[in-house]
Amino acid sequence: MSPLAKILLILALIPILLVSLWDPNWFKSDIDNQLENVSSIDVQFDHIEHSLLQPGKLAIQHIELNGDVLTGTVQSLQVSVAIAPLFNKQVVVEEIKLVNPLLQVNMAAIQAMSEQTDNTSAEENATPQENAARPLPIQSAELRRFVIENANITDVSEQSLFAITDLNLNVANLLLVQNNLLVTPDTLPPATLELTTRNSTFAGQSFGQLLLKALGNGQQLTLNKLQMTTEQSNLSLHGKVKTPLSSPMVSLSLDESIVSMDEFGGLMDDLPVKPSGLVKLAGKFTEFAVTKDKQQMLQNLNGDLHIGMDNGRLKGIDINRIVQTIKDNRNARPKDLGRLLLKGSATMLAKRSTGLSWTRAALNQNHQTAIPQLRINSTISNGVLNLQQTALATNRHRVAFDGGINLSTTAFKDFTFAVLDAEGCAKAQQTLNGNLDDPTRFITKNAAANILDPLKDLFKKAVMPATACEPVYQGEVAHPN
Repeated sequence: MSPLAKILLILALIPILLVSLWDPNWFKSDIDNQLENVSSIDVQFDHIEHSLLQPGKLAIQHIELNGDVLTGTVQSLQVSVAIAPLFNKQVVVEEIKLVNPLLQVNMAAIQAMSEQTDNTSAEENATPQENAARPLPIQSAELRRFVIENANITDVSEQSLFAITDLNLNVANLLLVQNNLLVTPDTLPPATLELTTRNSTFAGQSFGQLLLKALGNGQQLTLNKLQMTTEQSNLSLHGKVKTPLSSPMVSLSLDESIVSMDEFGGLMDDLPVKPSGLVKLAGKFTEFAVTKDKQQMLQNLNGDLHIGMDNGRLKGIDINRIVQTIKDNRNARPKDLGRLLLKGSATMLAKRSTGLSWTRAALNQNHQTAIPQLRINSTISNGVLNLQQTALATNRHRVAFDGGINLSTTAFKDFTFAVLDAEGCAKAQQTLNGNLDDPTRFITKNAAANILDPLKDLFKKAVMPATACEPVYQGEVAHPN
């Protein structure tokens, strides 16, 4: 073999030898030394997988995390980068994937860190904006796909706020740098997000499987679908959130859904009256601002809400006893009736009655009322819930509601409570106005002045023949047999 041929053979063998002998773990000790400089968390890993035959692909196996905020393991971190664009100063990360993360999060520590961040100076807060306007040595950078596969994440703080099993997350089309400048959330082209879980628990309450499909950036987030599915419940909604990172303006539509009140009984432990059974829901809420001031949020609420229940129950109350007391027109005073309506029609689930013997007898944890039918049809206008064609039936009585309840001020607004006969006419009826915190102000002057017979004027009894009555309710809820 000639000397030239030997040289060419050696040159040809060099790349083959490099490929066959190349081991990225030669640099593991150097990487470990650099990871020691990462604050607040200790990061360890087993080994790196990389081949010169596929220079854009890298995998780090069995990562261990140990810190005050986050501990756990990740089976592998996989990164795929397109090589050719790098020659034009363009970074294209095809995919970053975290496989089987098993993480424990300390939300109390995160909250403490957040409070420290809130105390930073305005100058420090301005730094990211200054950096965003500073030219970078690369022309563009994009992350085409970020994936979390089969994650299990648990809050290990004393609050135990959440536990999520089999979380899968897919974020696509994240543009990070454009024209040598960092892309801000407002100028970011819409990115897509899809999230699923096998089971999700928040504050001790299971919410089953979750599904989220969204598209958005710092200007607008479109919720294509947000769904919760359990053994008995299926709750689904969609909508839009304008300026989600600064002053969120939310519009939501609640698709036809069904929710089991028994599955979510844990959310009602502190309520004296608890619904039981399957509830059907549908409605929408037009654009409203999300703020820390809940009263202001309610004042700006507009939309509609429809609720239906068949063969349900109310635990902790005997509605038949309450309605019978009203029909008998005995043992009740206007003040007492105001409190009754406070509980029975608007916020019955909020407080127990005190000092009222006849309502105390009806409100008891051992009582329950069968509700063959319940229908609530309402519109919401500037925080006022307006009921129309709304009624419930027990096995003995049918009661209709109409008019408004101001959600922000907790006040009745031309609110009518009526005990019905078989024709839908009112056996007893009264329209109320006033703040729920002061039931005595519900009552009209005539009723309040009638001390000897307090309910004589309060309830207008039907004296005309049944054939001549004018029905006040002609909706879906049937009169009990």
